[in-house]
Amino acid sequence: MPRLIIGLDFGTTFSGISWTLESSRDIEVISTWPKSGNKTPGKVPTTLAYQENRTLWGYQTASLPPDTVFHGFKLLLDSTQHDQYQPAIRSQSLLKKYDKTAVDVAGDYLKCLVAHSKTVLQRRLGAAFECMELHYVLTVPAVWSDKAKDATRVAGVKAGIPVSDITMISEPDSAAMYCLDTLQPKAIKDLISYRVSKLYPLVLKEETQGTAEGGICGSACLDSRFDELLQGHLGDTYAEIPSISLDTARSYWDNDIKPSFGTRLYDDFDDNDGSDITAKDDGEDDDGDSATVVPYIVPLPGVKDDQAIFLKNNFLYLDWNQIQEIFDPVVSDVEKLVRGQVESVAKNGKTAKAILLVGGFGSSEYLFRRLKKAFPNMLVMQPPNAWTAVVRGAVSHGVGSNPVSERIARRHYGIRVSIQYDPSRHHESTRYWDSLREEWIVNDAMEWYIQKGSAISEDSPISLAWSSDFAVDRKSKRTDLSLYVDHQDDAPGFLSSNTFKVCTVNVDLGQIPSKLFEIRTNSKGKSYYIVKYDIRMTPKSASILFELVFNGATYGSLRAKY
Repeated sequence: MPRLIIGLDFGTTFSGISWTLESSRDIEVISTWPKSGNKTPGKVPTTLAYQENRTLWGYQTASLPPDTVFHGFKLLLDSTQHDQYQPAIRSQSLLKKYDKTAVDVAGDYLKCLVAHSKTVLQRRLGAAFECMELHYVLTVPAVWSDKAKDATRVAGVKAGIPVSDITMISEPDSAAMYCLDTLQPKAIKDLISYRVSKLYPLVLKEETQGTAEGGICGSACLDSRFDELLQGHLGDTYAEIPSISLDTARSYWDNDIKPSFGTRLYDDFDDNDGSDITAKDDGEDDDGDSATVVPYIVPLPGVKDDQAIFLKNNFLYLDWNQIQEIFDPVVSDVEKLVRGQVESVAKNGKTAKAILLVGGFGSSEYLFRRLKKAFPNMLVMQPPNAWTAVVRGAVSHGVGSNPVSERIARRHYGIRVSIQYDPSRHHESTRYWDSLREEWIVNDAMEWYIQKGSAISEDSPISLAWSSDFAVDRKSKRTDLSLYVDHQDDAPGFLSSNTFKVCTVNVDLGQIPSKLFEIRTNSKGKSYYIVKYDIRMTPKSASILFELVFNGATYGSLRAKY
């Protein structure tokens, strides 16, 4: 049966869909969307609204009152992210109104993406589509917690995708796969640094840990700052402006000002005098001097004139410096994060050679020029189709293997173990009596299997050695193993306030023949099994695979509950 690979780039402000046949290397990006009019962008707004008995999404929500539309809800899947982004905070309050969870809303939105992809592909492929096996590749931020990544997978299942048909990949892995594959052979926000280990076939290795703050300094922040500028200019009038007028202004900002800002700059970024960036018009006046900068004109239909803020005939006039004030704090944050990555690479004895810009903000001319100036000794590149690089890379991953052969662990991973009580090392209050083994035991000791900052690979699974004891006459042979993480540089020897449970793995030892277990009998005549086994953990790009191994034999995959 022919296999169709569909990439879903579930973004904070915009999302995308790409596809290809497994037998082909030609990647296509869907560019037609409901209610998008004559526009054919490669992405659709990540917005959702519940109206009576139907769900509206993307461009369908453009004319709805803002307080009824979910924005930025992707960030609600990770509790550490949404409090930094105002649209996500507003969406948090909408969850209560509609009695929804973040996973519910994300699932409903992904359901719309999946349904639309099927509609487009049915028209494109005809009857052949019905005979194809569908496999979806879903992207997630690399720096998200394992729980948030799993919540995204659950949202995919809620969208109607069978769990076996979902592959997860981190956004930086996906973007790197597309960009470096596109730029071969010579040209070599989540922020991740990769080392090109091999060109044919392409093999990448993470050089440093990802930058956890990378997700909150992109295009979405520019949108928030533009709204703040409007509120600051209009004052109390802002609250009285019809939503359709504000949407018109935002649309002009999003489609005209934001992507084009920076194209009217003196090309002085290679100068070493540290001079400020200055603006000029595209042409010159009759005397040969730089012409006056043409202002940015933002449409605000239905709003009264106000000469004090240069609002005239339903247009708000903004100068170049005002737009720069929107961009500069966000760009400065990006520069800071990139510099942190460059310095981390240097600490490893390596030199960062190139910066690849992808995504919506990655397409910005202003960002490109600022980074060229900030990092004059590095190659700053905007690969073709930078806005859709992530969704294109997702499909590439679905067709072949992930070129990222090695990653850097962003946290310690380990398990909580019980150890024999030692009065010279342990406080008496921490011990408890094990009635089967008839010995004093201390709980909450930690055994770490992955160290923060260490290299991990899909080709080198980690085995968690584990032992379970249970009475011979116990009917159930199920047990749980909890995986913990710690973000501190030095992993603690015992469970601490900084150690968090990331997931619980349910292990069914009943599938192993009991005759293979070791049997012991205590002084009270109670017989019990001692079962020693391994949980094999394989860290993938955006997920963790668990398998049960006993005496060298694999007894299948295990489900983790986050």
